[in-house]
Amino acid sequence: PFESFLHQKDSILPLSFSNRKHQNSSITFSLTMYYAISRLQQPDSSEGKHKSTGYPDIEFVDNSGRVNYLECKTFNIKNIGTTQRSFYLSPSKKFKVTKDAHHFAICYEIVVVGRKRRNNTYKCRSWKTLTLENLEVDVKYEFNSDNARMYTRDLILAEGAI
Repeated sequence: PFESFLHQKDSILPLSFSNRKHQNSSITFSLTMYYAISRLQQPDSSEGKHKSTGYPDIEFVDNSGRVNYLECKTFNIKNIGTTQRSFYLSPSKKFKVTKDAHHFAICYEIVVVGRKRRNNTYKCRSWKTLTLENLEVDVKYEFNSDNARMYTRDLILAEGAI
């Protein structure tokens, strides 16, 4: 939905809050607050290049000059209360969080409304806007590799065709 905003100046972005006072702010938001957008784009990485994958999806600057990050998510109401991983942040050399900013997520409930041949048809039923400043996260240390390093000659003990 935000692709149409990416190259527009002075767009309006609705972010909805329910009478919440944010921890680091003296502002109390009520119902829907509309951000006047002066710039909306994919965030630049620490190398200064636009990067489409990874957190966050969108960076926008409001008309007051504040930088904001926005992550777009979908959810199924049937597993909204489960421990299924729904947020992932992996700092890297090309990290997209490069500024002190507000962090938001806009989340859409997606439901199956029918079928067309062998494929399901989906519809957005509802949405939520979240502030991520107090999101509790787990830290997962992991070792990982890639195919180029995994299948090097010096690691292959045996191989053959089937």
